[in-house]
Amino acid sequence: SARNTAARILSLLVLLSLAPTRIVASSEGGVGICFVNEDRYADFECFNTGEILAVRYRGTGEPYAWDVSPEDEAIKTSIEQIRAHFTA
Repeated sequence: SARNTAARILSLLVLLSLAPTRIVASSEGGVGICFVNEDRYADFECFNTGEILAVRYRGTGEPYAWDVSPEDEAIKTSIEQIRAHFTA
């Protein structure tokens, strides 16, 4: 389930021209899709339960995390939030 969800997210990232920095095994079980640029970080975590969690933060600031619905439009909205995090 996590691999299928990650593959869908990666397809949408290609469509929206946003490349991840790395793809890793999640410590929670599943797949992590990570974005890093200087002191900014964001990721999607795709769990084996089908759940998707996104997080973003800057430097030592408090992380902002949100649940992502598995529908393509919700994933696209979260991708745009991550893009904005790196361009703000």
